Amino acid sequence: MKKTVFLATAAILTGMVASSAVFADTATYKPVDTTYSTADAKGNSNATTDAWVTFKAATTNPDKPLNPGGNPDNPSDKPSNGGNTNPGLLALMYAPQLDFGDNNTVSAKEQTFGAIDPQTAKVAPYAQVSDHRSTGDGWSLHVKENGQFMKDGVALKGATLNFVTENKVDAALNTMSNFTGTAVGATVLDTDAQVMSAPKNTLDGIYYAQFGKTAGDKGVTLTVPGNAALAGNYHTTLTWTLNAAPDDAPAK
Repeated sequence: MKKTVFLATAAILTGMVASSAVFADTATYKPVDTTYSTADAKGNSNATTDAWVTFKAATTNPDKPLNPGGNPDNPSDKPSNGGNTNPGLLALMYAPQLDFGDNNTVSAKEQTFGAIDPQTAKVAPYAQVSDHRSTGDGWSLHVKENGQFMKDGVALKGATLNFVTENKVDAALNTMSNFTGTAVGATVLDTDAQVMSAPKNTLDGIYYAQFGKTAGDKGVTLTVPGNAALAGNYHTTLTWTLNAAPDDAPAK
C-alpha cells in the first residue's frame, strides 16, 4: 500500500470595491497560518496553506462604443448604443502559499497574474520534499486546486490557475533529469497533476520543485477572463499530496 501525505494550499483573489465609502472590503487579506497534521502510523499527513490575489476597482470606465463583434482594441466604428514541524522520514517539508497580488484592477480584458509566496518572497514559489528512508522506494508529489476561486459564494468564472515553469532540483540545485512531472500546462482545477515523481533507487536527500527561477518569474499564474471579477477578495485552496512510491510503482 502506498503511504500518502496530503498538503492543502489555498488560492485567494481579492478585489477592492469601487466606492471608498465601503473601504472595509478593500482590506488586505490576512492569510491563515499554515497547519500541518501529525503523521499517522503509516506516515500519512496533510497541510493546508493559503494563496490569494487582490483586485481594486477601476477608477474610470475603459470601454468605448463598439458594434457587436468588433475589436475592442481597435474600435473602428461607433454604435448608437493565495514548514512542516511534524516530518517523518519521508516528508512534504514545504508547500507554497500563492499570492496573486492585491493591486489588480477589474478589467474588461483577460488578465494573467503571477504568484509569489510571501513567506519566501525573495525566491520563486517552491515545494520541498525530504526523503530519509534509505530504501530507494521513490515517491511522487501531486497538486490539485480544490474548486474555483470564490468570493462570498460567487465563483471567479473561467479563471485558470496554471503551473507555467518548473525546475526539479536537489539541495545543491542540480537538475534531477530522471524525475518526471506533468503539472506544467495541466489542468489542476479539481484534478490531480503530477508535480514531480522520483523513481526507484533515488537516494535520500532534499528535493525541490521550483516554479520559476527567480521571484519575478511567472512560474505560477492565474488567468482571469474579462469582466469575470468583482471588487473584493477571492480564495481557493490547493491540496499537495505526497505518495510514498513513484507513480509508476505497483501498489504494495
